[in-house]
Amino acid sequence: MDAGTALFSSEEGFGTALGAVKAAMEAGGGKIYRKMDADASVFPATTGEFDLFLDFSTRWRNRYVSCTLEDAGMTPDGLHRYAAVFKQGDSSSRVRDYTLLTACVAIILVASVAPGVIRIVSGVLLLLLIAYVWISPSEKGQERVKDIISSLQQTSLPS
Repeated sequence: MDAGTALFSSEEGFGTALGAVKAAMEAGGGKIYRKMDADASVFPATTGEFDLFLDFSTRWRNRYVSCTLEDAGMTPDGLHRYAAVFKQGDSSSRVRDYTLLTACVAIILVASVAPGVIRIVSGVLLLLLIAYVWISPSEKGQERVKDIISSLQQTSLPS
């Protein structure tokens, strides 16, 4: 999913700008890949074109940020302008999937054995809550992209 764009300027060329984006992406931890340096099997199938790919997954959730750096022309001052376009993605890990699935099965078993409408209604509400938690996007992933974008926008690269 599109996560935003950072516009910044530099007196230096594309390689230095790409290095600045890489440094901003590395700031919060995780593994950075350049597309040309890694095997394609490392990346999720839904990943499109990119220059840099950040994997900051945990055992609980898979989290990714990809970046494409584009030339955005020159400023009137003669500086190079660049646009870093970010896409963010996340998914549940197998540990998370199995844990939430086990919780759903346990709730269904308790609700089916326990008497009373209140227990069945509370079981349905708990199932809905688990479903919401299961499909909700990662807030940490969204915060990470905002941090990267703000750090790039606050800095013009020196010569």
